[in-house]
Amino acid sequence: MTQHPPKLFTLFLQCLTQDDYQESLTGDFTEVYHFTAEQRGKAPAILSYGSQIIKLMVITIMKSTVWSVIMFRNYLKIAFRNLKKHVGYSVINITGLAVGMACCILFFLWVRDELSYDRFHEHTDRLYRIVSERDGSWTGSSPFSLGRVMKQDFPEIERNSRFLRRQGLIKYQDKMFYEQGALVDEDFLPMFSFRMIDGNPSTALQTLESMVITQSMALKYFGTENPVGQIVTLNNSSQHTVTGVVEDPPPNSTMQFDLLVNFRIAGDRMDQSWWLGSDSYVLLRENVDLEDLRQKIAGTELKYDTRIESKEAINDLQHITRMHLFGLNSMGSILYVYLFSFIAVIVLLIACINFINLTTARASNRAREVGLRKTVGANRSSIIRQFFGETVLLSCIAFILAILIVIFLLPHFNSLSGKQLIFNPTGNFTMLFGLLAIAAFTGLVSGIYPALFLSSFKPIVVLRESLSAGAKNPLLRRILVVFQFTVATILIIGSMTIQRQMGFIRKKDLGFTRENIVRLPINDQIRANYQAFKDALLQDITVVNVTASCNSPTRVGNINPFYWEGRGPDQYETLNFATVDYDYFETFGMTMAAGRTFSKEYSTDGANYIVNEALIRHTKLDPPLDRMLSMWTREGRIIGVVKDFHARSLHSAIGPIAFLLTTDWPHNWIFARLDPSHIQEGLQHIETVWKEYSSGFPFVYEFLDDVFESQYSGDARIGDILKNFTVLAIFISCLGLFGLASFMAEQRTKEIGIRKVMGASVARINLLMSKEFFLLLGIAYGVAWPISYFIMRQLLNGYAYKTSLAWWIFVGAGILTTVVSLITVSFQVMKAASTNPVDAIKYE
Repeated sequence: MTQHPPKLFTLFLQCLTQDDYQESLTGDFTEVYHFTAEQRGKAPAILSYGSQIIKLMVITIMKSTVWSVIMFRNYLKIAFRNLKKHVGYSVINITGLAVGMACCILFFLWVRDELSYDRFHEHTDRLYRIVSERDGSWTGSSPFSLGRVMKQDFPEIERNSRFLRRQGLIKYQDKMFYEQGALVDEDFLPMFSFRMIDGNPSTALQTLESMVITQSMALKYFGTENPVGQIVTLNNSSQHTVTGVVEDPPPNSTMQFDLLVNFRIAGDRMDQSWWLGSDSYVLLRENVDLEDLRQKIAGTELKYDTRIESKEAINDLQHITRMHLFGLNSMGSILYVYLFSFIAVIVLLIACINFINLTTARASNRAREVGLRKTVGANRSSIIRQFFGETVLLSCIAFILAILIVIFLLPHFNSLSGKQLIFNPTGNFTMLFGLLAIAAFTGLVSGIYPALFLSSFKPIVVLRESLSAGAKNPLLRRILVVFQFTVATILIIGSMTIQRQMGFIRKKDLGFTRENIVRLPINDQIRANYQAFKDALLQDITVVNVTASCNSPTRVGNINPFYWEGRGPDQYETLNFATVDYDYFETFGMTMAAGRTFSKEYSTDGANYIVNEALIRHTKLDPPLDRMLSMWTREGRIIGVVKDFHARSLHSAIGPIAFLLTTDWPHNWIFARLDPSHIQEGLQHIETVWKEYSSGFPFVYEFLDDVFESQYSGDARIGDILKNFTVLAIFISCLGLFGLASFMAEQRTKEIGIRKVMGASVARINLLMSKEFFLLLGIAYGVAWPISYFIMRQLLNGYAYKTSLAWWIFVGAGILTTVVSLITVSFQVMKAASTNPVDAIKYE
């Protein structure tokens, strides 16, 4: 009986041999196996057969390695030879890819930072913010007592803490500065991972006199001295002992502070109240059923706040990592994460498209090389590896250049975006992986099609006849050019629309005057002598008006229950309100639609209200004057109706607001309107009066104009980022267009020479050579305009008050793109058309 070698060995042998030699080599090995088996037995035959396969494997690996090294050196030599031979095109390709990758890396850093907010806490997966719904609108501001009672009622909650931002004056010896503080509970430091440098997080905030400061604040006040145990003065009224030092909150924390104090220093009235006022956080125990807990806590506020026992109020939990990205009533910052991620990919694709266009357009220069390689035995896979390897080499060079560009531009980008991004790939696996992914994506997208395209040439065709650069697949190149300029046009329209919206905001009539108004913070010294301070300010003609309020007119955000005529206390609605001083409406130049403003001539005004037109529309009180309005148990009459003004950002519609005179709700700000022709003199006078009445507090101020602008700083930054990257996208697109125009002029040099001999002018030749590009641009505009219209409408819908989508923006974007393209193309065509016709005809 004939014995056959083991099938596993045979299969392994077939894998080691090429198809052409597989049958004969397998037969030889089988013959030797049979002979050995007959002479020496089965076991020696198997051993001999296996050893021969091992030897063959070693030889095959060695030969493959040697030939791979030889071929790699050969491919590398050819690649560098082509780089050197065609320096101009190589520079265009490398520069385009480098700028595209640099843009993508910068966007990657921005998006990565946005997605990292509040993820540094050890217990991130169990940290939640309590949110509340009132009348269909969600707010992150919770009643002060809500977190405390939830912890009492629900064992699923392990810890809770409030977080209320407050500015405070800190004094230590001769050093005195305003600092951004926060009122928190004892559980705050054990809940969150703000690393303690000195002190015990569990006990650092146990007493009313405790204070925890940041590392930078410790350095500012105490230098190299140990701050723990030192006593500082807060607002010139209370003394606190430094019980701990924490690292500064990282930039990707939504909670920023310089110091922490115990929430109970605000007093029992605030500590145990049900006013909406602070952010409240909870730390859940492990393995809690979140959905079950959310259902349990939904009615907590209804249970404890007797004022709203018959009104709907819902409590819920929001995961801490969603606070920065997702708005409670809108999409939030995640919209810009999606937008910038999309732009990053698009800009990188534009750079890759440039490479594909130039490589395929110049295919005729490599066609004969491919034909000769195939004739001498090269298969398609080896040619694909060669051309793909050349692309990877260019991508690597471009990637190194992109890294240098990022390092150079990062400070400017940080200034533009308002962030503190750090480029440190060696110390961060996520960043390193992202960079490698960008480089791999660029090499793959840029190289795969040109490699497949160039390797598809048939030797008999390319060796017998020339391959026209325009004859092979011009449709794809045209589609890619259209795609590039479609994207560039959309970016231009988007950038112009955002800039137009920002201009609209700055010029919008807000319903009040914000120019030449100075805002000063009120402290206890000023509060105790407010009327005398106000009178002293008005003694100088440079100060026109003075008033005070709990909020700026640009940020009225207090909410309380209201009811009015025809409604009982159990039918209230939560509305905005502001406490104001006399002369409030006069100082801001607000116009009364009906009635009058608060006046000292009427002793009853302390209980009355002034409302805006939106509140009248909401309550349907017609006529409104002398109608009853009540906030909680504070019942009064409407004595005036002020014309609607924008008390919030233009993202929000004007809502109902009530204004009242009260001493129960302390004012936070003083506003002084200055004579516009004596601004500096007015500031000097205010400072003099300030030092007289508030010697224990430094004189600080800001103009209301700046407060208003700060509301839109995020929108302005997004617009600036988009504008800068639009310029880069246009640059990359024109870089590719420049390369294509240069190659087109090079290929048609003889045609240009003949046309000049026949009498064609330079302008005529320029028009002839450029008309195809303009046709492609026209198609790009036809695609870009409707897409831009749809996107910009969605963007502007985020504003309750917005500019219109002007037709001239779309036309202007087209004209700008056309002019830039014309300059790019004409430069190369004019250069070719200006050459001597004799030299042009002899070109080939």
